[in-house]
Amino acid sequence: MRVVFVMLAMLCISSTYAQKDKVLVVVSSSDYITLADGTKHKTGFFLSELTIPVMALMKADYEIVFANPKGNKPTMDAVGDSVDNFSSAEEYQKAKELIKMDSFVNPRKLSDITEEELASFHGIFFPGGHAPMEDLCRDASVGQALLYFHKHQKPTALICHGPIALLSAKDENGWAYEGYNMTIFSNDEEKFAEKNILHGKMKVFPTEALKSAGGNLSHASTTWQSHAVRDRELITGQNPKSDHALTNLFLEALTKQRVANKKMVSWEETKDGLKSGVVYDASLSTPDWENDGFILVYVGRKKGDGNFAQQVKTLIDMEREVYKGVCRGYIVYTTDTLGIAYMSWKDKESMQKTFASPQGKKCLEFSKTFLEDIFFTAVNEKPLWLQQK
Repeated sequence: MRVVFVMLAMLCISSTYAQKDKVLVVVSSSDYITLADGTKHKTGFFLSELTIPVMALMKADYEIVFANPKGNKPTMDAVGDSVDNFSSAEEYQKAKELIKMDSFVNPRKLSDITEEELASFHGIFFPGGHAPMEDLCRDASVGQALLYFHKHQKPTALICHGPIALLSAKDENGWAYEGYNMTIFSNDEEKFAEKNILHGKMKVFPTEALKSAGGNLSHASTTWQSHAVRDRELITGQNPKSDHALTNLFLEALTKQRVANKKMVSWEETKDGLKSGVVYDASLSTPDWENDGFILVYVGRKKGDGNFAQQVKTLIDMEREVYKGVCRGYIVYTTDTLGIAYMSWKDKESMQKTFASPQGKKCLEFSKTFLEDIFFTAVNEKPLWLQQK
């Protein structure tokens, strides 16, 4: 299956380096949670829940702006400081280096970010840890930021205890997320945390708090399993195990932000070369993005010193010959260093067979010479907006 996705590398290219798209990451200012008996338990942000999504965003060429209610240095929950929460020791070390960055150690004070500046962000993300239960659930600046992203339907991602911040998003019309499908740390997981981590009782379980507010909650069938939910602009993950699933949904939503509403031109217009910032329709037939079989989205970035635009054009020209009859839709967005592509295949099996063919393998090998994979997944929501012309 890895080959299937890696092959998508051919689809892509890039995003502007000089002026990167931005994502706002909001962490708690608290280093404790107050329990039901009034005692304060030391806590903070959960390392993997913060860094796995953020490292993926940075790799996808997003500028990350960190903020919290007080503008103070965030505190890490010691419980989350473990290599076991990462895929490798190398990834764990990169995570530890990330939280040493000056922009994280000295985050922006959230209330200092104006509505005009909020407009410059493509998405917003809240990591977990128990600390958000202390401040993010009731902070006015958090509420104002969430209401802005809700009003403008910009991707809004929260994981584990992070979704408790949604409670702050209230105005004269009530709670912004009433009736939304969502998830958060489950009751059974919280009971485990009470016994083994907090050594005390919570004031309220996060699942019950969101239910009472009007959220439609769902969870994995067993504890500590990955579970992520997307409803309109809102993307939520249940627990630390959901970090990759949430990241994929968030990147998919952000990718749409990058490509949607841009003029789409025919692949034939590339005869004089690819142009940065243009959406090209390299489709091999007339795709129906609502009904076509198996749709994938890919994001990759340039590696090496070659002529990236020429390399991508050569690759896509090769693929258009190889994919005839099985790949119906093929949309490519190119800039200078990053690449995005959508492909609609007849079905998953025919795609796999094509990638495994001698010609398909040749395309794959060529793509690996100049593209680094960042993100590849089956599309969660049909990209009907690709009908644009």
